[in-house]
Amino acid sequence: MKRFLLCALVAALAGGLPLSAEAAAELTPTVQAAFAKLAAGAEPQTAGKLRARYQEFTQTQEEERKADADIKAVHYKTEDLRIAVNKRMKERDAAKLAALEKQVKELKERRQPLFDTYTRLNQQLSIARTLKSKAAISLAQAQVDALKVPVQLAKEEIRRKEDEWRKAKAEKSAYLKKVGEVLAETDSIALKRKAERSSAAAAGKIVTAESKVFSAAVRKADASGALASLTRLAAGARDSAAIKLRILELERKALAVAERAAAMLPAQ
Repeated sequence: MKRFLLCALVAALAGGLPLSAEAAAELTPTVQAAFAKLAAGAEPQTAGKLRARYQEFTQTQEEERKADADIKAVHYKTEDLRIAVNKRMKERDAAKLAALEKQVKELKERRQPLFDTYTRLNQQLSIARTLKSKAAISLAQAQVDALKVPVQLAKEEIRRKEDEWRKAKAEKSAYLKKVGEVLAETDSIALKRKAERSSAAAAGKIVTAESKVFSAAVRKADASGALASLTRLAAGARDSAAIKLRILELERKALAVAERAAAMLPAQ
């Protein structure tokens, strides 16, 4: 159970996922300079639209870059916390359980000579009965009877100590099970995050492809084509940024789960 819970913790919090999806598309300095020249030479109405769309696009790109940075920061924080929680799970009551196990072992070792003596006397009693020697039977029986109570007390002492050890192990397993139940909440988060990452990758490819169309139009000094492409580019960037914000929210939810788990396992 303990090993299963530790594996579940790693799977639940790590997720094996990259930190971000497609990075925001970037326009080269050459394209930016060509666009500035194109907008400066366009008729006022077209130039205004070009600059407005371009500003919208660049602002959205900045929002997406910030979202990417935040996604990484939250993910790294979750990873650090996962490592700490994993360590605490391994260490929880480890010293206490090790001490109880040692006590059980040492107690058995101390009582073993008594058990060995009791076994040997019972064997002697059995032999005496086989020989039908009343004197031997009487002596062996008396010796066996004398050790019955000490042996019984010794066995009860060992049983109590073993029960204490088993109880401590059971309590630890039950506690870690509760932690595992909290961590299981990340399963649905991971599925949603995976779907959003696929969407982000698709949106990023659209923006990247459209940025090439826009760059080509700018190089050709095609104001109409650049405006049409820039309109599509701005819309695609908005979609991509919106997806990144949803991924960020999911990362924050995963962090919240990790923090709840950590709160259940205070550092010892």
